Amino acid sequence: MMTLEHVRRRQKIQYNKRRGKYIQLVNDYLGLCPYCQCDIRSNYTIDHIVPMTSSGGDGIDNLVPCCSGCNSQKNSLSLVLFLGTRTTNNVERYWKKVGNWYSV
Repeated sequence: MMTLEHVRRRQKIQYNKRRGKYIQLVNDYLGLCPYCQCDIRSNYTIDHIVPMTSSGGDGIDNLVPCCSGCNSQKNSLSLVLFLGTRTTNNVERYWKKVGNWYSV
C-alpha cells in the first residue's frame, strides 16, 4: 500500500517530466508563440493541435506551446479553422513547423 507521501512523490516526478517536455517544446519553437510570434519563454500555455473535443490526445506530437491569448482564441477550434483567422504570414511560418504532423 502506498502512503500519501509516496503518492505525492510520484505526482511530483510525473509533473517534472511533463514540465521538462514542455520546456523542450518552447525551445523547439525558439521561445515564440507559433500563432502570433510573441515571446513565450517566461509565460506560456500548452495547446492541443487537434482539440481534445475532437479526439485529440495528450501526446507530445499533439501539443504546442503558445501564448494565453492565442490559446484562448483557438479554444476548441481545429487548427485549420483557427489558422483561417490568422494573417497569411503567420500561417506560412506555422505550417512549416507543423505541416508534416497534421493532415487536412
